[in-house]
Amino acid sequence: MPGPPASCSRRRGRRRPPEDRAAFLELLGEGLSLDDEPFLEAALDDRRIEVRHRASELLTRLPDSRLGRRMAERAARRFAVARGRLNVDPPLECDAAMERDGIRPKPPRGMGEQGWWLRQLVSRTPLAVWRDLLGHSPRELVRMKVVDWGREVMAGWVRATVIQEDPEWARELFASDPLADLLAVLPRGEQETLATDFVRGHGLDGQLIMVLGGVAAPWGQELSRAVFHKILEVSGTQPWNLGELTKLAGERVDPALHGLAERLSPEPPIQEVAALLRFRDDMLKELS
Repeated sequence: MPGPPASCSRRRGRRRPPEDRAAFLELLGEGLSLDDEPFLEAALDDRRIEVRHRASELLTRLPDSRLGRRMAERAARRFAVARGRLNVDPPLECDAAMERDGIRPKPPRGMGEQGWWLRQLVSRTPLAVWRDLLGHSPRELVRMKVVDWGREVMAGWVRATVIQEDPEWARELFASDPLADLLAVLPRGEQETLATDFVRGHGLDGQLIMVLGGVAAPWGQELSRAVFHKILEVSGTQPWNLGELTKLAGERVDPALHGLAERLSPEPPIQEVAALLRFRDDMLKELS
């Protein structure tokens, strides 16, 4: 028997007990559209802070929403390009209207209020607005000198890119600051291409591990080969530093590529990964 219409479900959501409303909003993430905007706009006035903030985040995924237009208007008053530099005038206060739209007034420990409000304003502004507002492409903006507030603006753009799932911005931001969260926005093949280039040109450190952790499994041949070579390279200089990398390789490389590792080198770290991949491949064949 068919369920109630979506509009009916939304109305029932308004009448749910306060403790259920935040969980109910989680269900709207799937198939979100502008048809959900009236319900989410009303949720901005909910008594529960978690309900208000989740509604704001969902509305941020709808660039044509009223919230998106309000944020665009705020950004227009705060940003301007002059002589090839991005000038920023951060908010002087977090007023009631900003707070209703999801701007949290109290910053985390160690961060100033203005920077915190600015970062959130940027993260809630539709990414398409920036080209029209400032007359520059994402590539140009990401590479542009930001006067005084560069860290906050970049962090806001990263958050906006993840929420709005914008591949163009993810590509440009990753080139500037390789963050694992940005990879998840890109198609699988592009994730692997960017990660492969990063592994080849970067030493083994926490950032490399985080980037690899952002690439969907199973990893294909080129990325796997690059990781195997990195394991071999580091095994000769810092063998004690290989634990996380070999663990990731054993878990994320396509098990069918065990032969690639076996043939590469007799070095123990490579052969240990190869043995784990062969075991996984055998198990998958048994279960198929």
